[in-house]
Amino acid sequence: MAERAPRIEVAGMVFRVAGLGAPGRAWVEARYAPFLSRRTPTVGVDVAMTERYRPGRAARPHATWTNGHFSLASPPARADGDLARRRVRFRVAPGPALNPDLFRLLCGFLLLQEGGFLLHASAVVDRGRAWVFSGPSGSGKTTIAGLAGARRVLNDETVALRPAARGWTACATPFYGSGGPAMARANGRAPLRALCFLRQADRFAHRRLSPAETVARAFPEVMLPKRDGRVAERLLAALAGLAARVPAWDLAFAPRAALWEYLDGLG
Repeated sequence: MAERAPRIEVAGMVFRVAGLGAPGRAWVEARYAPFLSRRTPTVGVDVAMTERYRPGRAARPHATWTNGHFSLASPPARADGDLARRRVRFRVAPGPALNPDLFRLLCGFLLLQEGGFLLHASAVVDRGRAWVFSGPSGSGKTTIAGLAGARRVLNDETVALRPAARGWTACATPFYGSGGPAMARANGRAPLRALCFLRQADRFAHRRLSPAETVARAFPEVMLPKRDGRVAERLLAALAGLAARVPAWDLAFAPRAALWEYLDGLG
């Protein structure tokens, strides 16, 4: 009997995850439930438990590629693959069958090949379009997601952004933050209305950012190691494309529901 391999869809990419035993498959299907898909796979992932935890400080994540072959690591898990064949080998330690940190790294790397990226951000859909709120930990991303009310939250921690025929699109991901699984309950997307870089304050204020400022503010918030020159070059090109087509703001905000009325005034 053929293996029943889960398929997980993130930002239009469909991953077929093979090599899982029954417990691992059950864990993957529960952890990524809102993102399970029946669509034709575009990437094959083969998982094997070959790694082990080592004492001491873990090495930093890395992402490199040469001649179409790539290597990713979020210790103790690692992955390597072939861009042309769209095949990836996951090597994990005992624990989660599909390590979320390494899987997020893989999603970000493959998305970059398509001109998009994963941003350290929350996203809320208001009137059919997505506001994306970016910033370092503690800047208020989850706070704003909690102020969404009846509005749809795409995520409170990690948002996929990718170019579209008209503008850009914000996509949900399964990589939630301190808001927990409730912040990734559905796999959705929406046209990107604007990008806001957050500062918590006792009153609302804003300043429109130039394209160069947008790139500079977004670069450190992209969830991908950038030490490899090819990665950095491709990322800067993607960010420049976003900055040329999407308005971006420096946003000081007070944690009040009046935020949405304030944002309406930004246009």
